[in-house]
Amino acid sequence: MTPLLKTLFDLPRSRKRVIQIIADTFLIVLSFLTAMLLRLDSLAFIGDPSVWLALPIMVPVSLYLFIRLGFYRAIIRYLGLKAFQAILAGVAASALTLGLVSSLLSLPVPRSVPFIYAMLALMTIGRSGWGCACCISMASKGARPACWSTERVPPDASW
Repeated sequence: MTPLLKTLFDLPRSRKRVIQIIADTFLIVLSFLTAMLLRLDSLAFIGDPSVWLALPIMVPVSLYLFIRLGFYRAIIRYLGLKAFQAILAGVAASALTLGLVSSLLSLPVPRSVPFIYAMLALMTIGRSGWGCACCISMASKGARPACWSTERVPPDASW
């Protein structure tokens, strides 16, 4: 196990939750920026301050929903159906919040952006949970990583 992983695993559960919330905040903002870039095919929106008005509402609502749905309640050893449902419900509510805020405040966010955002957020936030599960599984002695495919594990694989 690498020193960084050992340090992370030795942190108290509350600090691990804070790290995960900070990472998810970054991923929510990144998903929004990428959705805008994909839709507009330009970075010109970055200079428009009214575009950014959606984030101070959307990010806290999204994180609050993830917390209420139990996504940060336990360490993600195996990313199961319940965690996936929490991610799906949280991302859907986040995209809905983005669409509502954009409409109510007449922000220059195209109507297709919440849908693109939802797909990107589902991939990034879901992938981060999957990555945590993989790291935890690989750190367990003798356990087969949950992130590996169902293909045969190479005999020289050591973890």
